[in-house]
Amino acid sequence: MINTHLSNPWFKGLVMFSFILSTTIGTESVRSTALGSQPEAGAIAQTKAQSKSPSDFWQRQPRRRNVIRGIVCPIAPGLIETLTLWHDRPLFLWQGQGNQIRVRDYNQRDQILWEQAVTGQSAIAYAGSAALQPGQLYQWQVISIDATPTNRPTPDRNWATFRMLSTEQRQDIDTALRSLEQQLQQQKASAEDSALSKANFFVDRGLWSDALQVISTVSNPSPQFAAQRSTYLKSLCQSPSPLP
Repeated sequence: MINTHLSNPWFKGLVMFSFILSTTIGTESVRSTALGSQPEAGAIAQTKAQSKSPSDFWQRQPRRRNVIRGIVCPIAPGLIETLTLWHDRPLFLWQGQGNQIRVRDYNQRDQILWEQAVTGQSAIAYAGSAALQPGQLYQWQVISIDATPTNRPTPDRNWATFRMLSTEQRQDIDTALRSLEQQLQQQKASAEDSALSKANFFVDRGLWSDALQVISTVSNPSPQFAAQRSTYLKSLCQSPSPLP
């Protein structure tokens, strides 16, 4: 009887169908179990952000560095990964020897909103009387004045563009940032750890200029923090590649 069934084409097809069906159900069961044990992508990102050590920021690097042009290398805002900025009073950062900083409206380029002497400096916060408006584009430059009798700006006149976050985007960031600040207060985090945690918060959201502003405005830093910060900021500029 068994041999007869085995030689029957209909019976063979039934056995094969049963095997395929069993295998498929088993595979789908395993796949469903595996997927069910994994959190959603958003939850993964959130978990990583919460468990990140503050000092991990020093190991995080943007995908590309700025190139030194002339004797000034502008760093932020608007030059690291994104144009967008959350802070309404940007901190301008650069490497090199500049004499003057200028800020203008992107759409009214003949109108200088603010200018300030910056000889001997590599950072300065915006202090213009005109508030920078949400969602608007602006440009900034640090210029070098040569030592010739004409006292004209050197050819290094590149303007860097940045955009203020829209009101709605700012509100989302504000809410999440307040929650983080409450956590840091409960943990009694130091000023330096708080700054690094906030820097990680901004980098997680692609806001590199804001992250750099946070670490750059830590007052009375420890020697170790100051050294790490200086090394980190210097790493964001690179010399231009030599011509072949």
